[in-house]
Amino acid sequence: MPFRARLYVLLGAVATAATASAFVACSGTVVPTTDGGPDATGGDAGDAQVSDAGSDATDALSDVKPFEAGVDASKKDQINAFIAQGAKAFCDRTRDCCSIQEAKFQRTMCEASLTGNGLATSSIGVIELQADYSNVTFDAVKAASCIAKLGGFTCGDVPTAELSDMIFGDCSKVILGTQGNGGACKRAIECTSGLFCERMDADGGGAGTCKPIRAVGAACGDFPEAVSHQFDPTVQQEACSYRQQGITGFCDDNSANRANWKCTAPAADGTACAIHIGCQSRTCGGATGVCGQPVNNNSTANCSAFIKP
Repeated sequence: MPFRARLYVLLGAVATAATASAFVACSGTVVPTTDGGPDATGGDAGDAQVSDAGSDATDALSDVKPFEAGVDASKKDQINAFIAQGAKAFCDRTRDCCSIQEAKFQRTMCEASLTGNGLATSSIGVIELQADYSNVTFDAVKAASCIAKLGGFTCGDVPTAELSDMIFGDCSKVILGTQGNGGACKRAIECTSGLFCERMDADGGGAGTCKPIRAVGAACGDFPEAVSHQFDPTVQQEACSYRQQGITGFCDDNSANRANWKCTAPAADGTACAIHIGCQSRTCGGATGVCGQPVNNNSTANCSAFIKP
């Protein structure tokens, strides 16, 4: 599996032409970073703005009610506000680490990428629930902790322990599924731990069934193409580990022949990698993709994607 460039290690894993930062979600890939820091990004250290000024107008979900831990609000309002504020916190920190002036910062692109793709595994699949959150629970305390981590990550090389905790810690426990084995689902986020949402409909838009995670060596390429490629992160990765959080394995889907796709055990530190969950440490970084290596978030290559033309 090649080491593929992509933008957010913390986001959901949808790749777009704009998405190219050092952070990616559990199934997303990390960007090679061999160049220097933020000096070439259109601003200098003095230009970094740590305030929220100018962000409200471009906030991807600015119309949602504010999220506050402990405040009584509907589950829908809480989840939507959490996603919006998590995206804003991450993008504020990215702007500051890259030393980009707010006026030059691609905030709409940054926040829209996170809100649409899922925040650090916490909300992957929520967008497909179409505001029907009856099969998930929401933890406001973990949501507040997640937002703080998304807005406070280390600039430069992010230590592997910090990155793993940021992606797979409290953020992955904010929204949890309630559907047991055999329960109806649209995405894995509705299923309880150890299960994934098996969808076999041809167009990828129908309901599925919560099924046990597949063991290492099991096939993961038997899903209709619309299901395994229409959405990203894809169902084949969810089939090999709970909500693509690794540990149990990942789907090696690099072959053009889908019959060759297999759930594969994660590799030890020092092994070449393409995605975080392909590693036992759940961190794939360095210049070329190596398990256990830190990820750099403010190289020129990464930061330049956030600068307005």
